Amino acid sequence: MPKAFSYLALMLLGINTCQSKGEVVLANTSSTSPVSYFSGGAADTNLWFNTNTNAQFLAIRSLKLYGEAGKTLGVTLNWNSAASAVLSGTEGAAGEYLFDLSSLALPTLGQQYILQIRSVTGTGLGLQQALNASLTTQAAGYTNFFYSAGPIRFELSTTPVPEPGTLFLGGIAAACGGGGVWWKRRRKLSISPETGEPVTAV
Repeated sequence: MPKAFSYLALMLLGINTCQSKGEVVLANTSSTSPVSYFSGGAADTNLWFNTNTNAQFLAIRSLKLYGEAGKTLGVTLNWNSAASAVLSGTEGAAGEYLFDLSSLALPTLGQQYILQIRSVTGTGLGLQQALNASLTTQAAGYTNFFYSAGPIRFELSTTPVPEPGTLFLGGIAAACGGGGVWWKRRRKLSISPETGEPVTAV
């Protein structure tokens, strides 16, 4: 019953327990030491890459950029010079800002794509520079990557950006699951008529 309750809680909270895990398809997470930043116009850059199929491009859902921890980070983004959108990043881990790309206007689908990053704003120092231009992650089907400016730290991923409410509800669901385990163990306990102590039922 408690296990069923935890699954029911997940369903009611709108969390798909069978959802496939997304993956990072392109990334450069190599960091400078000490950390250095691109700011102002110097932070404007293009991320160029090719995909083998349109589906691989359409699977890309989010961009992670790195900035100063505990600050705000906003960027103007567009695909292939299509209509741009000013997006605010959601800080997950310290200094890691996630941007939802699903709201961007899709370009005419082809083999080469350019994610343009413009007008970086916020209260921090800008975008973190990468140690070098080499990618740290490059999934199969994503090729010919290069920057049109200096290398930045970033991740392009097929994982959607979680909404704050989803994270909160996920915590509730996890608590429900933990409560189910406690209830199951509690039901196994009975009181010995001889000693008056709780014993585990067989």
